[in-house]
Amino acid sequence: MESMSPVEFGDQFQSAKMLESLLQLVRQKGWEGLVLKEKAYDGWWKLKGIREADVYIHGFKISESDTQYGMVTSVSIAVYDECNRKAIDMGSVTGFTLEEKQKMTDAYRSHGDSDTNPYMGKVLRVLYQEVAGKGKLKHAFFDGWRGDKTYWECSMEQFSC
Repeated sequence: MESMSPVEFGDQFQSAKMLESLLQLVRQKGWEGLVLKEKAYDGWWKLKGIREADVYIHGFKISESDTQYGMVTSVSIAVYDECNRKAIDMGSVTGFTLEEKQKMTDAYRSHGDSDTNPYMGKVLRVLYQEVAGKGKLKHAFFDGWRGDKTYWECSMEQFSC
């Protein structure tokens, strides 16, 4: 594992510039993040980068919790493999508002996970930390709908950077 020597931050402006430079270095080296510690405290903070991707819905997860029982609370997401003309499962994502979850639940109750469900194949932007070893997105959450894209425009190529 590669690491850096400890760096001390001075005034606020210089600290922000230094942190920005360090984050750029972390991204260039492909590192997971930075570990930060204040001298006077025992606590440590891990600062990780966030990436974004466009994916589409290819399934629904129904909650069994007491508070949201029977509601769609997360969705299975995928990208499209153009060569094999099939979905590549990228895991699941949550982070929808209660109103959006209710709309998805109503659509699911009427259409299930069939192609007639207006959410099936709908493109969304997700934020995530990294692609895990099994090809799923780690710590992914909903960032917004992409009405300007179709599901077949969501490819694995966006993860090669």
